[in-house]
Amino acid sequence: MFISRVAPGENTVDCSICNQGKIAVSQAALTCVDCAVGKFIAEAGGGGCKQCPSGYWQDGLSSSMCKDCVRGMYQQDSGKTSCEECAKGKCLDLIRNN
Repeated sequence: MFISRVAPGENTVDCSICNQGKIAVSQAALTCVDCAVGKFIAEAGGGGCKQCPSGYWQDGLSSSMCKDCVRGMYQQDSGKTSCEECAKGKCLDLIRNN
């Protein structure tokens, strides 16, 4: 998404792309805002924030990517800020090829 800036004393508008992890909340926005925890946006100007998919998490604002759950942890829901500990004998060791 783009943000708009009007130069002082001029009638021109300067549009800028929001950085990774930030979005403009409207087409007339003057500033970029952070993606909330549990969400990310990978590309600058890439549209809206997306929820981290299951198996991933994010606990920081303005994130450009989600974090993998580590061995012994899992997350079955999307948009979460942490992983859950596996019950003994209940999780498989999976290797992701991203």
